Amino acid sequence: LPFVLKPPPDGTHNVLAIPEPAHRLDKGTSGLLLVAKTRPALSNLSAQFRNRTIEKTYTAICYNVPAIIPNDPTNGNDDWHDDWQCIDK
Repeated sequence: LPFVLKPPPDGTHNVLAIPEPAHRLDKGTSGLLLVAKTRPALSNLSAQFRNRTIEKTYTAICYNVPAIIPNDPTNGNDDWHDDWQCIDK
């Protein structure tokens, strides 16, 4: 968070006076607000969401073991989360 609140380095062009929201990810859940510090970043991020070309990667840090362990063949049918990866049990 401190990095986000820090102004961009001197010499950065088109700096916004305050960071502006570019998109709200996963609005139906707790959500995450994506903000931009420069006009080009805001324009680029907005275009990627509008054109559906943005790539999102989600990472979760869990305390204890989740009820369903990703990539565990004993879970049964886990087609809906084939791309999950368990780093450490």
